[in-house]
Amino acid sequence: LKPCCPILRESIDTRASGLRAYVPEGMFRRCQRHSGFIWRRVFQVPGTLPKPSRSIMTIATGSDPPVVWITQERFNELIQCELDYLATVPLSKVSMRGVLDCETERTAELVIEHVPKRFAHAIHGLESLSGWNNVPELVERHKQLNEWYRAIRSAGTNPVNLKDFTSCVKGIRAAGQDAIRMLASGIHKINSSSGGRQSLFLDRWLDDNLLMRIGTNTLLDQHVACTSADEGGLGRTTGIVDTRCDAIRVCKQAAVVASRLCQLQLGRQPFYSIEAFRDGCYGQPLDAPLLFSYIPTHLRYIMIELLKNSFNATLKNSPDEAQLEQRPIRVSVCLRDTEVSIRIRDRAGGIPLEVGERIWSYLCGAAARGTGGEDSPAATPLAGYGVGLPLSRLHAQYLGGTLKVTTYPGYGTDAYLLLPRIEEQVERLPT
Repeated sequence: LKPCCPILRESIDTRASGLRAYVPEGMFRRCQRHSGFIWRRVFQVPGTLPKPSRSIMTIATGSDPPVVWITQERFNELIQCELDYLATVPLSKVSMRGVLDCETERTAELVIEHVPKRFAHAIHGLESLSGWNNVPELVERHKQLNEWYRAIRSAGTNPVNLKDFTSCVKGIRAAGQDAIRMLASGIHKINSSSGGRQSLFLDRWLDDNLLMRIGTNTLLDQHVACTSADEGGLGRTTGIVDTRCDAIRVCKQAAVVASRLCQLQLGRQPFYSIEAFRDGCYGQPLDAPLLFSYIPTHLRYIMIELLKNSFNATLKNSPDEAQLEQRPIRVSVCLRDTEVSIRIRDRAGGIPLEVGERIWSYLCGAAARGTGGEDSPAATPLAGYGVGLPLSRLHAQYLGGTLKVTTYPGYGTDAYLLLPRIEEQVERLPT
C-alpha cells in the first residue's frame, strides 16, 4: 500500500457534511453502514495516475472513470470497514470439481473471492477470545492475518500482473508456516489463564480455525500449482490434486519419513508392513498401485502423523529387539471404486485409560503446553506440538473423510482412515 492509494467509482455519502465523492468499485457487495458512513462497492485501478494532493480527498476529473486520491488513514478505514462486514458474511464452500476444472485466471478469482472473507472470519475469531491481546503469539497471528488481508485486497478484483499476485500468495504461505506453533501455544495460555475451564470451547475454536486454515491454504496452493512457471507457479495441469494418486506409494513414503525420525530421536526403527487390497479380490494382497484422485500432500501428512504415533509407542514399549520384532506395525490399504480405506494396527499396549478422548484435544500435548521456561517441554520432529492427531482428523474431514481410533488395553491401537475420491467432494468449513 502506498501513502495515498488510487480508488474509483461510486460514492461515499457523508451524513454529517453531505460530501459526495468517488470510491473504488469491488470491495463491497452491498452498502454497509460504518462509523457514520455508507460505503459502497470498491476496487483498485491499475495504471499511471496523477500525483495526489495532501488533502483528505481529491477528485481527478481528467480520468475516465473519475479517480479519487485519499489518504492512507482513510484507505485503512475503508479496508477495516470491509473486513468487519465480510466477517459477518457466511463462508462459501468450494467444490473440488470447480477447483479441478479451473484455469490459472480462475484460481486467482477463487483466491480473491474466498480468501479475504476467510481471513476476516479468522481475525474476528481471534478477537472473540477473552484476553487474546495479552498473548504474544495470538497478537502476532492477528497482525499476520491483517497484513495478508490487505495484501490480497490490494490486488483488486482482477489482478493485472499475475506474477506479482502469485508472488504475494507464495509470500503468505511462507509466512504462515509457524501458525500451528503460535496457535497451539497461544490457546494453551488462554486456557491456563482460565484455570482450564475453557478446554472444550477452545478445542472447538481451534477445530474451526484450523479447518478454515486448511481450506484457505488449499486455495492458495492450488493457485501456485496451476500457474505457469513463467508467472511464478509450478505449471501443473490439475494443481495440487493428483487424479492418479497412488495410495500405496504415499503410505510407503510416509513410513520412510516416520522411520527416519525414530532413528534420529530414539536411535532405532520399528518393523512394519504395508499391504494393498482391492475390492473384489477377497483378501489377496496385491503387488500393484492403488490409484484414486486426491491431494497427495494431505494424505502424506495424515499418514506421517499416524505412523509417528504408532512407531513411537511401539519403540517405547519394546525394550529389546526381540520384542520389537514381535510387534510389527501393519498397514492395510484398501481400494474401492469410490474411496480408499486405510487401517494402521500396532501392538504397543493401547492408549492409557486416563487419556481416553483427550487424544483429540489440542491442549494435552506436552510440547504445546510449553511456555518457554527452562522446564518447558520442547517440540521435536517426532513429538511435534502434540496436535498431529486432531489436525490429521481435520485434514480427512475437510474433503468428506473420517479418521477414527480404537484402542485395545494391553494389546494395541487401530487407526481407521476413510478417504472418498475427490472429484465430487465439496470442502467442509466451519458453520
